[in-house]
Amino acid sequence: MALLFGALPCANVQANNLSITQPVLMDFNGTAGTVDVRFTISWQNSWRTTSAPGNWDAAWVFLKFRVGTADPTRTGVSSTGTTLNVGNTQHLRVGMPVLRTAGTGTIPANTVITAIPNGTQVTISAAPTTALAGATVRFIRIWEHARLANDAAHFAPAGSTIRTGLLTPAAAYNATTNYGVGAFIYRSANGTGTFTASNVELRWNYGSQGLVIGAPVEVCAFGHEMVYVTGGSFRLGDGQSTTTNGGFYTAPNTSSTYLVSNEAAITVGTSNGSLYYAASAFQQPGDQLGPIPAAYPKGTVPFYCMKYELAQADYVNFLNRLTRQQQDARTATALPVGTTAIMNRYVMTNTATMINRNGVRCAATVVANDPITFDCDLNGNGIGFEAADGQWIPCNFMRWSDLSAYLDWSGLRPMSELEFEKTCRGPLSPVLNELAWGTANSPATIYGIVNAGTASEQVSSGYGTVSGNAAYAQTAISIGPLRGGIFSHHASNSGRITAGASYYGALHMSGNLGEFCITVGQPAGRAFTGTHGNGMLDQAGLHDAGMWPAVIAGWGYRGGNYTSSLVACATSHRFYASAPAANGYAMFGGRGVRTMP
Repeated sequence: MALLFGALPCANVQANNLSITQPVLMDFNGTAGTVDVRFTISWQNSWRTTSAPGNWDAAWVFLKFRVGTADPTRTGVSSTGTTLNVGNTQHLRVGMPVLRTAGTGTIPANTVITAIPNGTQVTISAAPTTALAGATVRFIRIWEHARLANDAAHFAPAGSTIRTGLLTPAAAYNATTNYGVGAFIYRSANGTGTFTASNVELRWNYGSQGLVIGAPVEVCAFGHEMVYVTGGSFRLGDGQSTTTNGGFYTAPNTSSTYLVSNEAAITVGTSNGSLYYAASAFQQPGDQLGPIPAAYPKGTVPFYCMKYELAQADYVNFLNRLTRQQQDARTATALPVGTTAIMNRYVMTNTATMINRNGVRCAATVVANDPITFDCDLNGNGIGFEAADGQWIPCNFMRWSDLSAYLDWSGLRPMSELEFEKTCRGPLSPVLNELAWGTANSPATIYGIVNAGTASEQVSSGYGTVSGNAAYAQTAISIGPLRGGIFSHHASNSGRITAGASYYGALHMSGNLGEFCITVGQPAGRAFTGTHGNGMLDQAGLHDAGMWPAVIAGWGYRGGNYTSSLVACATSHRFYASAPAANGYAMFGGRGVRTMP
């Protein structure tokens, strides 16, 4: 029996009109352990240009798979310590939750398979509190990350280019230790407008993940629009560093800027020529210490940045492919194993009704042990994923642990705060109090909004035709963030300034939601080395990437939000650059980046 694809509506609900058709598996090679995953991808407002900024946009695409068509069940199971005698291990996978459904024995909640030592036994994470004897055990299927082959193995249709994103981009490809976590797909020649690549094929090394011909699998493809940020030097700060903004400067001149020319370590301090910044009484810009190590990503090496802030539909897709224990960790509403009745169904806000435009929701009644299915229900009518349910609105109320888990799961990584300024400003000379689009001006009247919550949510009045547009205190509706890309899609958009776009084309870097960035103002931030996510989380639902900050240290916020003053949205404003908080708030979300292959 060949590998099977279960037709699932899993890849078509994407942000900002990125569309990926449901994948088809073809060209199996049992000897090599490979299969090609075919799909068509399309997105609007695409570009490639050799003129400044000399960049392009791309789609970062990654694949998830699940083995089997139903949860495997074994009867007559016995246990010795953490070893279960299951008869056969077909379709069982490390990480699967384990439930006793009949017979003698008790398995602790949140127990999972940790190893499969042979064809008749599995090792589990906790020994049964009462040994199993003649028990029936159900193993809950899990979603896993597909490991891709290197560049030459993929098929790029005419007019497109495919570059594999390796786990460690600077190292050589290896099918088991440095595999492809995803792939960038983009135009191979200059052009603008809607871009479509038909019948793309990504080669999946399924054999390296312990699968064989005969194992039925379901496959889903996910993606994000990204912008290519070119390498080279740039400047930090805009010439105004005070205790109210904490901007960078070259010591001892607070009205200067600081040149970052390479990835070498940066001296921090008051000595002549060092990087420095002012700090408030609360030291929210940071501890003013250093150095910033060479391994910390500084923005002079090319990288990709998500074009939009992470959307609610993307976060729902993420939640729907986690175990129940992981889901409980990645929502504000408590959803532990054993819970069947949910009162606060809007799970990011832990409320019974929608607030601040976050519509991520689950059902009122759920199965006690199984993963929960989430959807978007912005209009609150109980029907998910309708046209006006806010799938394209950025996901607010995110904690650092939520965003970092998502980025690990998707094969991306967090953005350093130096990369934040590079993405906004590029190589251009800083402008005093400049926002992401390069000027200090934006409309100062509340936008009128039409088609609220839909893919065509639009500004009907107040759109700035000569100034940069941003969702901040004087323009945004006070209830929450606006749809990702809302300004760039306006009929009056005439370029970077009116679109509110950064130098490289990333949107909402000023306003809408505050951006999580890895700070240089705390030791845990300076220890960040730019490692990438491997597509997997730990059992508890936390990122497991090396040298990423933990829950409450090493990160902060940049770029302002929909409740901020305009000055707080400035590119160089660092008042909250080192102000981590354990909770999620209505004003904060984020995006990810990835080092250029």
